[in-house]
Amino acid sequence: MDGVRSPATLEWYSQRLGALLDVLGDVDVSTIAENDLNRWRASQNGRLSVWTLHGYVRAVRRFFAWLTDKGIVDSNPARDFKLPRLPKRPRVGVSCDVRDRIIEAARSNPRDYALVRFIDDTMCRVGGVVGLRVCDLVLDAGEALVTEKGEKTRKVYLLDEAVAALRAWLEILRPASPTDFVFVGKRGPLTTWGVYQVLERLARRAGVEGRGWNPHNWRHAGAREFLENDGSLGMLSQLLGHSDIKVTNDFYGTFADPELKRAHRAHRRRDTPKDS
Repeated sequence: MDGVRSPATLEWYSQRLGALLDVLGDVDVSTIAENDLNRWRASQNGRLSVWTLHGYVRAVRRFFAWLTDKGIVDSNPARDFKLPRLPKRPRVGVSCDVRDRIIEAARSNPRDYALVRFIDDTMCRVGGVVGLRVCDLVLDAGEALVTEKGEKTRKVYLLDEAVAALRAWLEILRPASPTDFVFVGKRGPLTTWGVYQVLERLARRAGVEGRGWNPHNWRHAGAREFLENDGSLGMLSQLLGHSDIKVTNDFYGTFADPELKRAHRAHRRRDTPKDS
């Protein structure tokens, strides 16, 4: 797709469109019809969560819209391809216990510790993590610039532990690495999949089961924690890099009953007037 797309975004599309090719085979895209897409979607029912399927369908819709716009195909077979309805439920994210266990498991590895501290503090998308360069860090101010979704750059903020972890990692990185990417491995800059592998390895070491540790769940957890600590939805929207506060509200404006009960107890007036 277009050159303005970040490597992380291209990898995201590649993984999801690859699932389409697994079912349809290596075919000319101009021969793919709406029935083919419906057959692929039916094959995914029961295999994927509704959230994952939503992402896959979104990728297919955008891909064929791009093909049509570029004149590569005459008509868009995904034009009426409906997104699955997402349930209205709180986006909780990684639990505090799992987060703390993974952070503790990372302490013995300076790169991994800096990585999880950065993810935890900034709530940024994984694309912003893998694209981070040394020149983007302003550690004296506890700040960094991240570029997400291809070309959108925004400021994120770091607490003292993350700053210290990044300084320790940079002392090792700077003399040894020919690249200016912050998070690198033996073969070069970490990819999106590389970040997943790091977190998966740390989760296993920490005895964490399931896949609730994935990078986006850290973003969800940070957002919920911000709101639970009385942060405003408007500020959260800017911190997350959302284009519209409505997006933030759609993701994080639904709360579980225990959260509503705690908030009600904390913020309702306690000294009600006596009956006359």
